[in-house]
Amino acid sequence: MQIEDYLYGRKLHLPLLGTKPESMKVEEWALLDKQVLGVIRLTISRSVAHNVVKGKTTTDLMKALSGMNEKPSTNNKVHLMKKLFNLKMTKNAM
Repeated sequence: MQIEDYLYGRKLHLPLLGTKPESMKVEEWALLDKQVLGVIRLTISRSVAHNVVKGKTTTDLMKALSGMNEKPSTNNKVHLMKKLFNLKMTKNAM
């Protein structure tokens, strides 16, 4: 995932691991988790965001996103079909 790469690049990846490092204070961990949660929410589309609004931690949000994208549900199929049908070739593509 691109967001994962971005978070690692910004050294904001710790909440993705799901466990607080022992050397970090609880308040620092909570702040870092909220920051990462905000970054992820700002990068996902609105159509995806409304499906994962219940996630209160980075771990919860990532589980919800994985669940949405990894299992073959009817919604996923319809979404992919819409994307496929709406694809348009640009004028100078060839």
